[in-house]
Amino acid sequence: MLSEIHQTLLKHKEGNKVLINVGENVGINVGINLSKVESAIISLLQTNSSLSAAEIALRLSLTPRQVERHIAALKKKSILQRTGSNKSGFWIINI
Repeated sequence: MLSEIHQTLLKHKEGNKVLINVGENVGINVGINLSKVESAIISLLQTNSSLSAAEIALRLSLTPRQVERHIAALKKKSILQRTGSNKSGFWIINI
């Protein structure tokens, strides 16, 4: 099957370039689609992993409930994980 893909790529040249190594890294980052807000949350948590949803909401000018929904989505994608208690815990970022 790879040889068929290789042959197809050789047939479809893009200018003088031949795309031979396409597919080598396909799938590594598939499924990591973050919204702008989710990316902003990750950035904030990289600087301070003990921020609460209310603190993040203040910094991003969102409601705490909106931040909680985005955090839930990041948890579902296995990007965020909470360790410890609500008061003294911190976030672990799995990217």
